[in-house]
Amino acid sequence: MLTHAQYNDLWTLPAPIGFGQPLAAIPPYLEYLKREIYFQDYLDLFLPMGVPTFARIVLPGGGWGVMVAGTPLAGLGIPPVLLVHGCVPVDYDYPWTYKELLQKRCIKYIMVGEAPPPEIKGTYFYNHHHGGNTAWLNAPVAAFGIAPALPKRDKLLELANNSYILIDLFPFVLPLGIRNHLNAHGVSQYFFINYLCASQLAILVDNKLLCNEPILAFSGPPTIHHFLAHQLAIGAITIPAPITCRSVPNFFIPPAAPIPPALPPTNILWPVGSLLSGVYANPGLISVPFYRCCVYMVGGLWGPHELFIRNAFL
Repeated sequence: MLTHAQYNDLWTLPAPIGFGQPLAAIPPYLEYLKREIYFQDYLDLFLPMGVPTFARIVLPGGGWGVMVAGTPLAGLGIPPVLLVHGCVPVDYDYPWTYKELLQKRCIKYIMVGEAPPPEIKGTYFYNHHHGGNTAWLNAPVAAFGIAPALPKRDKLLELANNSYILIDLFPFVLPLGIRNHLNAHGVSQYFFINYLCASQLAILVDNKLLCNEPILAFSGPPTIHHFLAHQLAIGAITIPAPITCRSVPNFFIPPAAPIPPALPPTNILWPVGSLLSGVYANPGLISVPFYRCCVYMVGGLWGPHELFIRNAFL
């Protein structure tokens, strides 16, 4: 987890090591802490210990909290004004049973998200009480054949059982209109190398949480994720071994042309009557992402598509 100071620095420091944004506009650190707790709850399903990282206590007056003292939250420099009786307030009790924690799992399918949604939208992937439907949940649920009528908690449990995890590239909500700026000034690459790979993915590797032949994909939006897929394709950035990524052009029959040195178009048309990767029939889509490791739908901010998830991973 980022300390309070690190969180502020990543927001305010100039490119490429930060967003260069005014501190007054920074998304709340408390929301970041809560998201990290919910993400760790999910990661607990892959850990061998079979115990909660962030056990809950009932707060005086009701509600749930995670103690700071004696937990990984200690030492983060959390401002006392954010705490309730020495706890980070959270939305619900610890979600998993002891039996569920003891089930042996590993991570094979690593989906990169761009950034968490604003709290007010109620759509954060790992928050069990956020019931807003988005493609970031619905598409992988469909891709892995999970029943769509299940409660969100059970959908997340089934995604874990299918070795799937979603990790955001940026730790806070992305300001509007900044994506091209982040690409042009090296911020996207910096966060990919120094935050996603060196921190988030390294934790999975170092703790031996990965299955054999783990694979990474990008969920979109396309501006940054297509750019990063291209950087991987031309060797400008890399990902930690043993993780791989299908940063090759999507192909039909005959195969696509070699990877161009300049940034190619985000999408390519789906030829009538052809099979994507020689396998997948067209369900009514106009185009596909240029790179196989990208899973976003045509149209920009519409999120991942379940067919492209299968194409990237399976």
